Amino acid sequence: MNTKNTHQKHTNQEHTNVDIRVKLLFLALGFIIMAALRPLIAWQVYNRATLFYNAGMYKQSIRYLKKTLILSPRLARPNLLLASAYENIGDYNKAIDVYLKYMRINPGDPRSYYYIGCIYAQDYKDYIKALSWFKTTIKVDKKHWQAHIWISICYKLLGKKQMALNNYLNMKEIFPQDKRIDHFIDNLLNKKM
Repeated sequence: MNTKNTHQKHTNQEHTNVDIRVKLLFLALGFIIMAALRPLIAWQVYNRATLFYNAGMYKQSIRYLKKTLILSPRLARPNLLLASAYENIGDYNKAIDVYLKYMRINPGDPRSYYYIGCIYAQDYKDYIKALSWFKTTIKVDKKHWQAHIWISICYKLLGKKQMALNNYLNMKEIFPQDKRIDHFIDNLLNKKM
């Protein structure tokens, strides 16, 4: 009888150990599957957000973009689209916050610096801060054409025509094939073409 109880205890203990190992195995498999599916789910949610964004339903888009970024915070498109959605509803401070967050994730992407500069130039009319952001954009990407143009525009709006002209002349060296720069210089100097 003692042997039977000992055998039964031993069998129950083995059964319990097997149950725990099986549960741990399934738990590990669940985590692996979720890790594999997470980006796919994030892109599905992002696609839904894009539909709302394109329909002009920015608040709904923001809700789905936030969910996307919970699933996969390092994705460029959802970060940039979220900031743009905030801009479209007039919440520029939140847009800047999203751009700053994305900038910390991907400091080599010039778009966030450029878009912050655009907010300061177009929405806040703070051309000094805008200049700073556009110059930072150029430090990240020396051939960022739009940032170069905005630097000249900001200088012109600040009444610094000579600095705007110098920037355009610098652009001619960087973009020698671009004939639009001559047009910008003529407009700055009030020459008719």
